[in-house]
Amino acid sequence: MLHPVAPHYSTLLRFDPQNYPKIVGDVAESWSFSRDGLTLTVKIRKGSSFHDGTPLTAQDVKATYDKIIFPPEGVASARARPCTYGRQSRSARRFDRCLQAETHRGVVSRQPRLAVELHLQRRAPEKDPRWYEKNVMGSGPFIFGEHVAGSHWTGKKNPNYFMPGRPYLGRLSGDLHPRHSAESGGGASGQAIVEFRGFNPAARDDIVKTLGNKAVVQESPWACNILLTLNNEKKAVQRCARAPRA
Repeated sequence: MLHPVAPHYSTLLRFDPQNYPKIVGDVAESWSFSRDGLTLTVKIRKGSSFHDGTPLTAQDVKATYDKIIFPPEGVASARARPCTYGRQSRSARRFDRCLQAETHRGVVSRQPRLAVELHLQRRAPEKDPRWYEKNVMGSGPFIFGEHVAGSHWTGKKNPNYFMPGRPYLGRLSGDLHPRHSAESGGGASGQAIVEFRGFNPAARDDIVKTLGNKAVVQESPWACNILLTLNNEKKAVQRCARAPRA
């Protein structure tokens, strides 16, 4: 879900693609940490707004954090535990374009999380805490177009994006396929120009055989992890199966 949704949203900070792993501002115009590392002060970029024209303020940033760390009743959040963002304080001070977030543990080491995980959202109506599940309302380079389950996902250029001259594309469209073979087939036929997660050796060889010198293969180590988050606030349901009688 993250990959088709990400172009519609902004983050506080982001990785500089030309100087990885350098971190630069996205919505954040500037940011600084207190000497003890417990307070992060962020100044929001002037002119930032959501796709419906609503200005993006520090209050929206705080609301996004609160939804993740202190989710309302009935809303699940895998990052609501202290091990992810630390024991976050609810007493964050906010102004129109400035936010001071406080925590009981250092926030300096959490810069990468602010760069890749925190997609800023417009505040949802108070009467509907699950509004985010059916609405895409960010401040990113592309405005949400449509999503047809099992078929495609589209977006169009945001004419009011806060980065001048961006995005470079007028629209985006992604085909959704449940099978990996469709991805390799799309690459071999020229329907897809890049696949960043990688192909297995057999699929790679088929694409190279089809495209010849038009195919560019990059190989590198890939470190990843698979996280399992246990819900210790909900009573477990035990299911027992009886062994058949002889």
